[in-house]
Amino acid sequence: MNIRLAKIGPVAGALFLGTALLSAPAHAQLRQIECAASGAGDISMSADYRERFRNNQLRRRKFSVEFEAAPRGQFNLGDRLAVIVAGVRVARPELRQDINGDLFFDVNFDTFARQNDATAFPPNFPTIGQRARVAIRKAGQLVLACMMR
Repeated sequence: MNIRLAKIGPVAGALFLGTALLSAPAHAQLRQIECAASGAGDISMSADYRERFRNNQLRRRKFSVEFEAAPRGQFNLGDRLAVIVAGVRVARPELRQDINGDLFFDVNFDTFARQNDATAFPPNFPTIGQRARVAIRKAGQLVLACMMR
């Protein structure tokens, strides 16, 4: 299992969330689950879900999923893929191209979306936990999937 529940101290508790370096008081906790997959044609995906608690109250949620494909494969610049979390389509990002020619997308949801490059969680975002499936689909066909742990 790859779920982490950690006490975070005010000095030692700097953790990486996206590109932000944050610290939290000793009574804060972080729950994190993640997964990754790769497939034929040099494609890969990863997903990460985090919940921050303070005094046993949920204070912040973050979810991110990334997908990458080698150029000249089964994907094209501008293709729209579907991100399915626990059976619910939560995003339909468009493939972009990085400086090396790879095609990619990244989707970031955050309860504090105004503070970074993330957007607000969609209203239909499901409750997820261990064993929640995150899938990438193209034109209804499964491309890659992984199970949160």
